[in-house]
Amino acid sequence: MEINKLKQIIKEELHIVLTENVSVKTNEENKKPYKDIKVTDKYIIREFNKNIDPIELMWHRDNEDRIVEILGKTDWKIQLDNQLPKSLNEQISIPKHTWHRVIKGTDTLKLKIYKK
Repeated sequence: MEINKLKQIIKEELHIVLTENVSVKTNEENKKPYKDIKVTDKYIIREFNKNIDPIELMWHRDNEDRIVEILGKTDWKIQLDNQLPKSLNEQISIPKHTWHRVIKGTDTLKLKIYKK
């Protein structure tokens, strides 16, 4: 095979790979690790699927105070900055701009989040 033909094939293959990677990355950046089932002025019903990859549950901060209560029972946990993880089976208050994360349990997690 001649060199120019080989270069063209490599260039086309490289373009396909780069295009696919950009597309996958864009989709992952827009994807949230949860699904909002119901949103009102007072609260959000949010669900985290039991099959979620724990790496997706990132440390983050919110721009308002929140009160989180579990809908049902769970073995998922929540961890606030400079604290040990604690059960989500009791109501949790998260002050505005406090770093926190959810720690994956075994079943699907369903929460009711009140914004203040």
